[in-house]
Amino acid sequence: RHDGRITRIAEGIPLVNNVVQAVHHTRGRQEAFDRARHKDPLGSDGYITKAVERVPVVNNVVQELHKTSGQDESLDRARNHNPLGTHGILTKAGEHVPILADGIRCLHKWQGETEAEERARAYSLEKQLGKDGAIVKLAELLPGSNLLASA
Repeated sequence: RHDGRITRIAEGIPLVNNVVQAVHHTRGRQEAFDRARHKDPLGSDGYITKAVERVPVVNNVVQELHKTSGQDESLDRARNHNPLGTHGILTKAGEHVPILADGIRCLHKWQGETEAEERARAYSLEKQLGKDGAIVKLAELLPGSNLLASA
């Protein structure tokens, strides 16, 4: 049957889904074909595709696939999930490392991302070595080094 339990389970299995789609298409079952196509785990909205969008570098490949296939909503989702993107988790982690934060800050400025630039500036080397910076405060705690910090 085109809408039986086994068919619906098979539609959720990668690559098997493509065979099921072909069978539905060959037999002229448009509704079942559309359902299988929508449920494809490797399709633009499939669960495997959504998972690999969170993997660095692989995300960029998935973005290109979405772009070439004209899937604008999927492309926007992939850009938002990019761990190396402007608001990605790895980018935000790198912004907490003083010298790396300076480089990331420059990239944000170059891309015109003012909010992200300010976020990276909070941990920049300039800010850490400033009058009220964390490195200066730490140096003031060490015996004898407060003379250097005040200079």
